[in-house]
Amino acid sequence: MKISGQRIAWVLVLLGLAALFAMKLYAQRRHIEIYLSRSAQMPVELATRLHMDEHRIDPVIRIESPYESAEDKIISMEEVAKIRSRFAWSKSTPILVDALIIHSTNRVSTRRTTSRFLEECELVKENDEWLIKSGTRTDLTNVTTIK
Repeated sequence: MKISGQRIAWVLVLLGLAALFAMKLYAQRRHIEIYLSRSAQMPVELATRLHMDEHRIDPVIRIESPYESAEDKIISMEEVAKIRSRFAWSKSTPILVDALIIHSTNRVSTRRTTSRFLEECELVKENDEWLIKSGTRTDLTNVTTIK
C-alpha cells in the first residue's frame, strides 16, 4: 500500500488543527488564580520611608486579594467563564494565562509569568462583549535581582 505525499500532508494538517483545538479547550478549563484588585493610599509610614516626592512615586497602590475570599464579588463566575472563553479563543493573544485580575465590572487583566517573560493583557467590556484592549510582554532575562 502506497501512501501519497498529499495524504501525509492532510494528516499532518488535521493533527495540527486537532492539537490547537485541544489546547484552546484546555486553556479555557485549566485552573488559574483569580484576584480582585483594589486601589488604596499607601500607608503613611511606608510613604515617608520611600521619599515619595523625591523619587516621584505614586501614593496609590494596587492590592490584589484572592477572589474566592473577597466580600464583594463584582463579577459572577459565569462572566469569568465568558472572559476566559474570549481569551482562549482569541487569535491575537496567548492562550495560557496564570492569573485573571478583576479591576471593575467592565475591566479585567490577565497575567502569564515564565522564567523568561511576563505577559499582561487588558480586556474591557463594551456593549456586553469583552474586547482585548492592549497587551504587553516584558523580557525578564535582562532583569537583575537584588539579594
